[in-house]
Amino acid sequence: SELHCQLEELRSQLNLTLKSQSQLTMEIQSLQSSRASLEQQIRVSSSELTASQQKAAMLEVELQESRSEVLVVESRMHAYKMELGAESEEMKRNLVSLQDEGQTLASELELSRSEVELCRSKFGRQVDDLQEQVLELERSRQKLAEEHRSSQTLSEACQAEKEAQLEELAR
Repeated sequence: SELHCQLEELRSQLNLTLKSQSQLTMEIQSLQSSRASLEQQIRVSSSELTASQQKAAMLEVELQESRSEVLVVESRMHAYKMELGAESEEMKRNLVSLQDEGQTLASELELSRSEVELCRSKFGRQVDDLQEQVLELERSRQKLAEEHRSSQTLSEACQAEKEAQLEELAR
C-alpha cells in the first residue's frame, strides 16, 4: 500500500511534469514563432535601413552638388556685383559728362537766343525801314502813274487840237 501511494504520487508528478512539458513545448513554439517574426522584422528593418542609407548617400551627393552650385552662383553674383559696380561708376561719369554737355548746350542756346533777339531787333528795324521804302515807292509809282495818265490825256488833247488845227488849215 505504501508502494501504491508512492506510485500514485509519482503518477501525479508525472502528469504534472507532462503538463509542464506540454506547456513548455507550447511556450517554446510560441517563442520560436516570435523569434521567426522578429527575424523577419529584423530582415525588413535591415532592408529599410540599407535603403535609407542608400538614400542618405544619394542625398549627401545631391547636397554636395547643391553646395557646389551655390558656390558657383555666389561667385557669379560677386562677379556681377563687380561688373555692376564698374558699370555704375562709368554711368556716373557719363552722367556727369552729359550734365556738363547739357550745361554747355544750355549756355550756347542762351547765347543763340540773345543773338536771335539782337538780329530780330536789328533786322526788325531794317524790315520796318524796307516796308516804309516799299510804301514810299508804291506812292511814287501811283503818283507817276497819275502823272503818266495826265500826260497822256494832255498829249491826246494836244494831238486832238493839232489834228483840229490841221483840219482847219486844210479847209
